[in-house]
Amino acid sequence: DDVGGPPSAAALLAGASKLNKRVHSSQDAVDPSHADATVERSVQILKPSAPPLHKDPTYEKYYRMLKMGLPHGAVQNAMIRDDIDPTILDLDPERSLASQRPPADEVQPK
Repeated sequence: DDVGGPPSAAALLAGASKLNKRVHSSQDAVDPSHADATVERSVQILKPSAPPLHKDPTYEKYYRMLKMGLPHGAVQNAMIRDDIDPTILDLDPERSLASQRPPADEVQPK
């Protein structure tokens, strides 16, 4: 046995195996209900609750006007005429309104 030299490959593998067993045993101690809650929360985040703006029945008409080539200002004027907030056109049309703006009851006054 060479006491002063570098450890052998077998010794390194044995140490790594012990460490690996400790890591896996500590991971197994995770509360499964916590893991289920995490998965459920992830699904809620990924699950769309409303259609994207350009497919939302309230706004689809205005996105169609833009697609047909009407000027942005003309579409905004049409939205104002129809009593719809024209700043919605500044949002991402691929995401729902709810994902981009909080509901009116959650808006904090300044």
